[in-house]
This record gives sequence, structure tokens and C-alpha cells, in this order.
Amino acid sequence: MEKNLNAIFYDFKYYLLPEGTCIDDLADGVVIRAKRLREEGCLAPDFVRENVGEETLEIADKNLVFPVEVNIYTQKEYDEILVAQIKRVCHGCSRYVDDGNFRQLDGHHREISLDGVCYEREDSDSPLTYAARVNWFYCELSKRLNELAECIENGRSAKFNKICKSCSNYIFAPANFYGTKRDGKYFIYMECSFCPDIYLTMLAYTAHVARYAENPLNKAGWSVIPFIPDGADGYKGRIKGNTPVGRLVQSEIPWKYYLKIRAGKVMSDKAKNKLAKEVYAFIAFRVGEDVLHRTIEGIETECDGTEVETADEICEKLLASDEELPSTFPPSMPYGWEDEENTTPFKKSVSGVSSCFNFANICADPKLAEDIRFSGGFAYAYLFVPAFNENTEAVYDAVNYYLENEQSVPEPVLLKDSFVNSFITTGFANCTAEGEQGWAFDAFVADENAFYRFLKILAPVLSFYGAKLVVVNEAGINAYACGKEILPLGGTESN
Repeated sequence: MEKNLNAIFYDFKYYLLPEGTCIDDLADGVVIRAKRLREEGCLAPDFVRENVGEETLEIADKNLVFPVEVNIYTQKEYDEILVAQIKRVCHGCSRYVDDGNFRQLDGHHREISLDGVCYEREDSDSPLTYAARVNWFYCELSKRLNELAECIENGRSAKFNKICKSCSNYIFAPANFYGTKRDGKYFIYMECSFCPDIYLTMLAYTAHVARYAENPLNKAGWSVIPFIPDGADGYKGRIKGNTPVGRLVQSEIPWKYYLKIRAGKVMSDKAKNKLAKEVYAFIAFRVGEDVLHRTIEGIETECDGTEVETADEICEKLLASDEELPSTFPPSMPYGWEDEENTTPFKKSVSGVSSCFNFANICADPKLAEDIRFSGGFAYAYLFVPAFNENTEAVYDAVNYYLENEQSVPEPVLLKDSFVNSFITTGFANCTAEGEQGWAFDAFVADENAFYRFLKILAPVLSFYGAKLVVVNEAGINAYACGKEILPLGGTESN
């Protein structure tokens, strides 16, 4: 075996540089022959000699190169250590099958490290993750694509919605599902209505999962959008473009309005709600729910004699207000505070943007976590990565790149045919706390174990920067150091 060899981590792969070349010699555009350390029959930073091979390495972005120490074993040496860890760690895991001879180690090679760390362990009472719920939703939906296509072709929107709803029992479902066909391709739209942004985030995650190459809907040529886009088919209401419906009132946020819907004085609350839904639906189908959420602060009904605008006039104002805004969904908004007391770790002072204020506000007031049902199989997490004036932009670019490319982890570490994103990012902020300055990357985590496993894959990056992880879930608020293992700060046991 060879221990503590200097290597590099670049774009999710490991390399030994040729003799006489060091990391400082690498720059954008450099092309060299290097020894690729494949994670086949092993897990980084421990590799097997039989799977080391020379490859051409081109550095497209030096900022993504990180130093790392590795060990190289023969496959026999590696497996002997691995079997000892399996005997110590794997009993009690619902995924473990003891064949008595340990001849078949393929699954273990990609799951458990030589240090005995495994983030794929499952107990018989492990809760169903939100990622699994979404995956289940798509598996059920894929069985009924022929029916859904027939509904779209024949204009049977009620049946289309009913089928989708029947498949969505275990996820947060939108108010309604709509289907359409554009340029020969089928689309599913999810009406998000005016639900809280944590649910918008869950819809965004659901749609994000549908884009992955192996998702059954993607393979069948379908697309999923987590909102009603502009110009979509499906509006069946009575509102017309020239119908006087209400007025827009400027909110405290310069680019946002309150939509005041004109209601008759003798209308019941039920009738007012129905009218509000009608007006909302007309605007949503005309300008798109993404625009609506970026430009409308709230919807109210009123019965005074104030001047009333038509539905078309309101849509025109909203589109004009949206012209300069980032086209994100859920919409991103700035947030921040200065020297707040009792914040979550590393967020004493914050200046950032978020698409999920239900999560971001927890950092300023941790008691708000009690109002969120984390038992639904998801969590809120953020990485705090120290960065100072001279390197702050480079740190952001590198960490953001790796966080946004979970699907790029090479096989067999990532099994492409069963991959489901473990998280999506929801914002970022520049933070200071206890003398440390850096970036915080917020995330909606749909599968905690898979998320920890991904962060372990990023160990060379996160260790180099001294990154910390903060997780908010039903167990409370906990902070960890990131490296070969995800360790509680000040503790000695892995998460």
C-alpha cells in the first residue's frame, strides 16, 4: 500500500499529477497526462491500484482544483479492511444481507468507507424521505402517461387533474394540475396558488427532480413546471380582459403590489373567496404564476368605491414591474440583519437573498423552527464557508459550482439510473459571526443521508475551506464540521 500521497480533486474526480508537476503549475487551459484514481471497488480517499489509469486532464477552471491526500491499496488489501468494517458496522441495517462469506462486496464498495462511515444505512423504522416520496410520485405518474396524454388531446382537464392528484398522496400537491401540448411535447403545470414559500420550494424541488435524465417522465419526453406559465391553456373562468376587477396598490417593496379585488357589499365570504380565485386564475394564466409571485405581495377584497382597473390593465402593470427582476422561482428576495442576538450558528450578521423565508427567518429566530413539520422527511440546512476579502469571489464560485452539480458525481459512486437530487439550494448570504466572515449556502434537503453522503464526496473542497454545516430538522438545530466525516462541532462521533 501507499499512504498519504499528494493528489488533486477536480470536477468530482481524483488525479495523481505526473512527477515534477505540482498543483501550483496548473492554470486555466493547461492539458497534462495524469493518473486518474477511479472510485471503482473503493471510496475516496482510499483507492485500489488495479483501477488507476492514465488520462488526459484539461483544466478548464483552476478555481475548481483542490489538494487532497490519498492512499492506494491493492484490491485484496482494500477488501480485507472493508470486510472488517462491514462486520463492525453493517449489522442492524435493513439493507444488509449477511451471506456468511463476504465474497460479494460490490454494494459495500460504494457505500462504506475504510473508516467505517456509511451514509446509506437504514433502520427498519427510518422515515420515508421527501426525495423518496417525490420519486414514488413520478413512478406512479409514469404508469398513467397514456391516460394523461389522452386527457390533453381531448381537453379533459378535470380528469387530468384527478389522475395527477391520485398519484400525489405522499407529496405536497399543488392546488391543481394542468396538462398541455406544445410543439409536440407534453407539459404538466402545477398551480401553486398563494401558498407559503416553503411549499413553493417543495413544488420547485418536485419539478427539479423531473428534469433528471433518468426520471421516467423525462425519458418519456414530458416536462414539469412548478407553476402556471404565461399563456398556458386551462383558464375556464368568467373573467375577461376588459372586466373591471380591482386595483393595484404599491407595497412597501418597490416592485411589488397588493391586489385589491373589488367585491360587492352584499357578497358572502365564500363568494368573495371564489371571486378572488377567479381573478387570481385569470392573471396567473395571462402573465404566469412566476411573475405573479414576484410582483404581488398579497391579495385582498374591498367594497369601497375606489377606481377600478380592468384585468388587462392589471396584467400590463405586473409585466412592466417584472421586467428588471431575476426570473427565479420561487422568487428570490433580499434579507438581512446586523448583530442579532440568539441567531443560528455563523449568522449573527447576514446580507443575502432567499427564495424560502420560512427557512431564512429561522436563522434570526430559531423558535420559528417549531412551526415547521420537519417530520415530513425534509430538513433545512446551510453550509457556512469562511471567506475573506481577498478570496471571497473565488470561494463563492467554487462552492456554488460543486453544490449545483450533484448529478455530475461519476458512476459507480452515483448510480445514475436511481439518482434523485438530495437537495436544492434556496439562497445564499454573506455572513459574520464570532470574528468569522464567509458565505452561507442555504438548502432544502429532501434526503438527509444522501445529502451527507454528497458533502462527504465534497470533502476536499469543504475541508480546504474549513466549511461548517448547520442542519435544522425535527431533532433541533445542530452544527457540524465537514471533512472525510460529518462530525458534530466539538464532538467525536459522525452524524
